[in-house]
Amino acid sequence: EFKICVLGDKGVGKTCLVLRFIEGYFSQNQQSTIGAFFLTKSLPVNGVLCKLQIWDTAGQERFRAMAPMYYRNAAAAIVCCDITDEESFDKMKDWVEEIKMNVPVGQQGLAIVLALNKTDLEERRVVSRARAEEFAASIGAAVVETSARENWGVARLFECACERV
Repeated sequence: EFKICVLGDKGVGKTCLVLRFIEGYFSQNQQSTIGAFFLTKSLPVNGVLCKLQIWDTAGQERFRAMAPMYYRNAAAAIVCCDITDEESFDKMKDWVEEIKMNVPVGQQGLAIVLALNKTDLEERRVVSRARAEEFAASIGAAVVETSARENWGVARLFECACERV
C-alpha cells in the first residue's frame, strides 16, 4: 500500500487529475479543495497490484503550512503545474524545494513525479517539456504530461509514481 500526495499551486488541476484517475470523470467547474482529502484505488504495475491512497491537497497559500503533514509519510509526491501558467511552474519548483527541506527524497526517500497538466491547451503552452525535464533531472524526478480533461497521461502519471517507489 502506497500513499501518494498530489501537490501544486491552486488551479493547476490536482483535484481534476485525481478524480479523473479514480472516478473516471472530469469536472469543468471543480471547486477549490479545502485542506485535503484522500481516495483509494488499486493499480496493477509490473505484475504487482499496488493499493494507492491518493491525497489531494489544497493549493491555496493559506493551506500551505499543512502540506508537510500529508507528504511526510508518503511514498511519492506528484507535483503539478499548468503548462499555460509560468508562475505555476515556478511554484512547482518551490514545492519541490520545500519537500526536500522536510523529507529525504530520491532512492531512500520520497519519489517525485512532475505532472505537466492541461496539455489539451497546447496552443497556450508556456512551460516546455524540455525545461521541465531539465528540472526533473536535477532532482531525480520523472516528468509526465497530462490532460485531466482529455484523460491523456493520467493513468501513466500514477503508474510512474508507483514504479519509482
